[in-house]
Amino acid sequence: MAYIDIDEFKSLMGIGNLYPDEQLQQVIDAAENLIDGILTYNRSFVQTLDCDGTSAKAFCNTPHSFNVGDSLTITGLNATFNGTQTVTEIGRWWFKFANTHTAADIVFKPAGQALLATQSGMYDDEAPVREAALAIAMDIWGARSAPSGMIQAVDFQPTPYKLGRALLNRVHGLLAPYIDAASFVG
Repeated sequence: MAYIDIDEFKSLMGIGNLYPDEQLQQVIDAAENLIDGILTYNRSFVQTLDCDGTSAKAFCNTPHSFNVGDSLTITGLNATFNGTQTVTEIGRWWFKFANTHTAADIVFKPAGQALLATQSGMYDDEAPVREAALAIAMDIWGARSAPSGMIQAVDFQPTPYKLGRALLNRVHGLLAPYIDAASFVG
């Protein structure tokens, strides 16, 4: 996933090299992760792992649609389990992959994510997704760099706080064809 190029962001914001790239990249990552969280993917969220020394059994919070032999990109667990894994066995609410770790009932809060590896960059070239991520990044940067998180209009009137619950609503129209219906629940 890489919707926003840091040089493009600098240019659009008109900030050149005034700020360290690490700060700008943090804003870009936050925007991309926010957008990515509501897009449709073949993914499932891993809540618990049981490891027997030869395999890890990942229990998901919803039924998954993975198949034996699928290559998954797992993130959000820990270094022992994160990375690319191949599904060796499946059930409706769980899947197994090879792992030499031994432990029972490892609970992850927040849940980790298992994503079909072939889908990791599927929205990188979608213009509406890129524009939505850029708009969100600009709002985050504006709230971060303006006093009290409020940007002033030309007439010196403060604008409303931009990082409220309406943050994603402003780009909903751009993302409508790509939004996962399950992201509306909860």
